Amino acid sequence: MRTITTILFITSIAAVSAFAGTIQEAAESARANSSHYDTDAQRLPESVASGAAQVDAARKTLDAVNSKEFQDKVQRERARLQREMFGGTAVKPGPYYTDSRRSGNNEAPHLAYDERVYLFISSSMPLSTLRNYARDIDRLQDPNISMVMRGFIGGVQDATKTMEFIMKIRLKDLGCNGTGCATFGTPVDIDPNLYRRFQPTVVPALVYVRGVRPIDPDVSEGSPENVAVPSPSSWTVIYGDTSLGYLFEQVAEAVKSPALTAMARYLGQQ
Repeated sequence: MRTITTILFITSIAAVSAFAGTIQEAAESARANSSHYDTDAQRLPESVASGAAQVDAARKTLDAVNSKEFQDKVQRERARLQREMFGGTAVKPGPYYTDSRRSGNNEAPHLAYDERVYLFISSSMPLSTLRNYARDIDRLQDPNISMVMRGFIGGVQDATKTMEFIMKIRLKDLGCNGTGCATFGTPVDIDPNLYRRFQPTVVPALVYVRGVRPIDPDVSEGSPENVAVPSPSSWTVIYGDTSLGYLFEQVAEAVKSPALTAMARYLGQQ
């Protein structure tokens, strides 16, 4: 469904705070255990993200990132990383289920086709935490759940560090070397558009959103040309350096999602 995409920028929580009132208690509980980690790219000026007065420097920064030359460079780097890391095989969406479980009694629940869970992360987070997230997402086998980075580590000019970092997250055995090593099937995206759209202030941050119907599955789901900007009532964010199952449980309680409830229960049984 999604492969490694573009570099990311993080913005303020001004838009998020207005939309997350329904899970205030859960968010505060998770935030109490959260850690403030560094992010992987230059901060996008708040004036750009909030729609306030556009200062000249901020506008030039945004124009440079959105330029055809820069985006072409990112797409070339994306293709190279895909070939070198995963043999050119993209993660493709499978069938989607609206019920809490599929046909088998022991199979994981799935989100509906237009639901998404984005788990925003950064390279400054503990590797053990990131690997636990990758393992749990792999257990669910749902192409609508992904981990999202804001940018290439050290910049798009040299993506080697980013490639090595993502491989460490996805390797099932860190002691394995070579192309035959088993990996988690967890998508790890690099997408500035998703960061600008949902504006997480700290990581890890989990965003659940409904109504995602991309025109092109190979284009960022944070791009307004590909996916319409979601209404405030269609998405929810929660913060916390805690287990994926707990985050699912808290969001499920707030949005009354049987699928997320079933996922939290499923992860708790593993």
